[in-house]
Amino acid sequence: MANSCTETKVAIDTCLLLDIFLHESELGELTMNVSDSPRFPVYLPPLLGIEAVATPAMRGDQQHPPIDNEYIRKAKEFLSSAAVL
Repeated sequence: MANSCTETKVAIDTCLLLDIFLHESELGELTMNVSDSPRFPVYLPPLLGIEAVATPAMRGDQQHPPIDNEYIRKAKEFLSSAAVL
């Protein structure tokens, strides 16, 4: 039976989320455009949230490039405000 659904579902993996916070501008912008668009329901794998929340503890709250706690805070805010299914 053919699926008549025209909705495009999007899954964002850890690598795509990190592109936002590691200043990979082209990939990060694409990810943000998709995640901010009301046209796409976005699915975040459970491990993505765990990785983002646990990162400061795993890094001992160190703030060294290429990723620092400010980016991690932004990731937590993003995950907290996302309409996750």
